Amino acid sequence: MTVRSNKKRKFHKALFIQIKQAGDCLLTTPALRAFRKSFPETKIDYLIGEYSFGILKGNNNIDSLITVPDKSSKSILEAAYKLRKRKYDLVIDFLCSPTSSKLAYVTNAPTRVGYKRRGRSWAYNLLLAEGNPDDYSANDKLRLVEAVGAESDGIKLDFTVPKDELSKADADLEGYKDRLLAVLPVSRRKYKRWGPDKFARCLDRATKELNIKPLLLCGPGEFDTLKEVESKMKTKPLIREMKSFQQFGAYFLHSRMIFGNDNGPKHIAVALGIPTLTVMGHLNPNNWTEPNNPIHSYVNIKMDCRSDCNPHKCKNHRCIDDIPIDLVYERLKEHWSGYGGMK
Repeated sequence: MTVRSNKKRKFHKALFIQIKQAGDCLLTTPALRAFRKSFPETKIDYLIGEYSFGILKGNNNIDSLITVPDKSSKSILEAAYKLRKRKYDLVIDFLCSPTSSKLAYVTNAPTRVGYKRRGRSWAYNLLLAEGNPDDYSANDKLRLVEAVGAESDGIKLDFTVPKDELSKADADLEGYKDRLLAVLPVSRRKYKRWGPDKFARCLDRATKELNIKPLLLCGPGEFDTLKEVESKMKTKPLIREMKSFQQFGAYFLHSRMIFGNDNGPKHIAVALGIPTLTVMGHLNPNNWTEPNNPIHSYVNIKMDCRSDCNPHKCKNHRCIDDIPIDLVYERLKEHWSGYGGMK
């Protein structure tokens, strides 16, 4: 249950914190939009990690993006000192991690909003109990701004694709537009990666039976995974390494559907209204799938160990490794037939 203020407050300068995971940053955009509409005069700064910076580039609900290094304790301490000097009167911490809670506390803002979590509650003076464990992450993040009086404006994610990126993608993909399936066989975490050999076999079958053209996409430093998938395929896919999140968006807008592992770019597709099918391992799919929208779906299998899963310590990722190729292909076929031709 969200704790609301008895009267609408006034804030001069607010800091929003989500320093990790690009997809999680994008999932805060409905909260940003709601806060901006409810408090149009408040200056909004957003603290974000260096890797994720680009995913919020161009968001009109942010006045200033402030980056913090993804690693290095010294740099984070320096960031904390600079934040304190900005004299915020409101801090909303979407992450509530050991690091972000310290950063929120050091600002000395009169109102600091976060979740009630063991070992971190001391950093906040407006605490929310953990929400419904099956709730969509964007809804859960909205609760934090609702606690200070913001009114929800829906859960649509906001993402901007520049016209020049669209033009480049258009020129590159000329001739394939009617049957492109964008494929994301990558993830920065092993426990979220369905294997390259499995993607290869599934895509070969889809190419032959559904007349699709697979477009394998990845971010910087992940190209080897695409080459591995390609090497295991009998058919020839397109493979491209994206240089920015905006480039991902441009290529998605030229695709009929997005298929792959759970990762940040998947949420860009959701923001753009492109149908998605995601292979999910230990994750609760409800947290990462837009609700009540059938164009976004997932494939997973039930595991007895899911309730007490710690993926960082698990040495046997059966929850993703054991997802059958036939099951994924049938879901891909169904989703492509139902939503792949929507555009």
